[in-house]
Parts: sequence; structure tokens; C-alpha cells
Amino acid sequence: MITLVHHAPGRNSQRLLHALQNGLNKGTVPWQAYPALQADPQWLNGCKGLLLMTPENFGYMSGALKHFFDTVFYPVEHSLRGLPVAVCIHAGKDGTGTARSIRPICDALGWRLIADPLIVRGDVSKAHDQHAQTLAETLSTGVEMGIF
Repeated sequence: MITLVHHAPGRNSQRLLHALQNGLNKGTVPWQAYPALQADPQWLNGCKGLLLMTPENFGYMSGALKHFFDTVFYPVEHSLRGLPVAVCIHAGKDGTGTARSIRPICDALGWRLIADPLIVRGDVSKAHDQHAQTLAETLSTGVEMGIF
């Protein structure tokens, strides 16, 4: 099972979320999607891969994704070591602050980023859609093949 945790408040974030879902649909691994503000550690029961999607807010991950991390950190801190994680960030101009804020939390949990976070700046284009789909499909394929 792959778990997609997202906060997608705007048109561009919603478009990226849809592209990620399309990428997961191309794989054969079952997946589930949840809004980050409704965080529940049980979402990660049986999780073999995690896909995170957030906008950048003030140079940081959204408060919703931070809420997800705050909610699940202690209940899963020792049980999901090695979990493969992919990250998609929608940013107005930069996005690197968000990537820098997510990485140490994943490191503390022992989660492995399968690639550098995908940072999409500005309006989402067809090329961005394709990159997001590829990221999600890569996670799914890697989990299916046991690569991650």
C-alpha cells in the first residue's frame, strides 16, 4: 500500500495532486490518499511507500503537512524505518525551504527519500504534470519491484 498525504488548497496544487494520483494509477500497488489536516497514524499501517504533497508557505511546508508529521511522529518513529518517501512541492518562487524542512523529519524517522523533492514553481504546466506523474509512478514501481 502506498499512502499519499496531501495539502492542496489552490488550483495549481490541486492539479499536481491529480497528476500524482494519475501516476499512482499507472502502477499496480494499491494506494490511498488522505488530507494532511486529518492526520492519523493508522494511515501508515501496512504502508510500503509514502508520497507527500504540499505547497510552500512562507518558505516552509504547509501547516497541514506539519500537522501530519506532528501527529504521526511518535506513534511510528520506530516502526517504519526505511520507508521510501517521495515529495512534491508547489512553490510560488523557490521551494527549497520546504524541501529543507521535510528532509530532517524524514531522516529522524528513518524514512528514505527516493529522489530529491520535486519542486514545481509558479503555474503548473503539462511538463510539471508529467514530472509529478513520473515521480508517483516511480515510487509505485519501485515498491512493487522491491527496489525501495
